[in-house]
Amino acid sequence: MQKQLVKKQNSLIWLGTIVNTHGLKGELRILSNSDDLNKSFKKGTKIFLEKNNVPLIVKNYRLHKNFVLIFFENIDTFEEALKLKNKKIYKEANLNIDEEFYLKDLINATVINDDQKSIGIVIDLLHQIAYESIIVKLFLNEKIINIPLVDEFFVDFDSKKHLVYVKVSEEFINESINE
Repeated sequence: MQKQLVKKQNSLIWLGTIVNTHGLKGELRILSNSDDLNKSFKKGTKIFLEKNNVPLIVKNYRLHKNFVLIFFENIDTFEEALKLKNKKIYKEANLNIDEEFYLKDLINATVINDDQKSIGIVIDLLHQIAYESIIVKLFLNEKIINIPLVDEFFVDFDSKKHLVYVKVSEEFINESINE
């Protein structure tokens, strides 16, 4: 089951921030918050600027270093693109409750291990290049551990019960505490 891990503002999902222009033909450089660039920036997607209800339509995008470079329809010059610099960008939220969730929803969720025992509570998130992690405060000794949100450790999230299911052994917990 593919999870969409994003931040939400009302009915919009925050995709990132336009940090600069790129070239002279209206291309923009975006520092993206999205984990699924093909879904977020595919051709024809409606993108909204902060505090603006008029959508920009994605003409095309590409990756360049750690940035998304994007052309919008009707933004064809450097001057037009420069007006958008430092703006946050959003798209409409279309989450399926049964299959997707917001990363921030994991905070304060109870963590259940594969023995169906409550082991702790999610106190924070850790954003890393390769994967996201949850920071868990253990009930047993109040120690803090980091659990990567990858298939090897992460099983599921029940948003109704506010439970995170993980596969972690006692050895994993003990090694994490000793690091």
